[in-house]
Amino acid sequence: MGGFDVRFAPCEAVREMVILDQTQEECAQEHLCPQGRICPLDGCFAEYSGLFECEMPLFLSEVTKH
Repeated sequence: MGGFDVRFAPCEAVREMVILDQTQEECAQEHLCPQGRICPLDGCFAEYSGLFECEMPLFLSEVTKH
């Protein structure tokens, strides 16, 4: 059985939980952030929509040990 893992974080600017596996620009459009708003979650979003950067090499090295 597979799981659905989506990362969320509270955004103080919009006072809502936002999804971090999207780009910052997509989030700003979704939550109607005005141009020039300083994002409190700057640097937390995915570089490419739908992909959240994680430490896969560490995980893969653990799997290949067995």
